[in-house]
Amino acid sequence: MRHEWFTALDLAGEPPRHPSEFDRLLKTALAERPRTFLVDDAQWLNGEAFEYFHYLWDEPATQLAIIFVGGEGCHTVLRREPMLSSRIFI
Repeated sequence: MRHEWFTALDLAGEPPRHPSEFDRLLKTALAERPRTFLVDDAQWLNGEAFEYFHYLWDEPATQLAIIFVGGEGCHTVLRREPMLSSRIFI
C-alpha cells in the first residue's frame, strides 16, 4: 500500500526501504497541502488497508480526505471497521 501512495503522490526519488521512513515521507507529503483520495472498489479492501488509511488520516498534520466508493456490500464492509464506522457519511 505504501508504494501505491508513493506513486499516487508522485513523490520524487526512490521509495524508502524501511516502513518507518516510508510513513514519515508520506505524512510529510500529505501535510504539504490538502488532498483528496478516491478509493474505488472499497468493498474489496481488508482491515489492514483500512487501518493504514486511518493511520495516515489521523495524523494531525495531514490534510487528507478519503472517499471510499464501492459496489455491492461496500457499506457493510465499511461499517465493520470500528475506526470508520462513526466517520461514514452516506
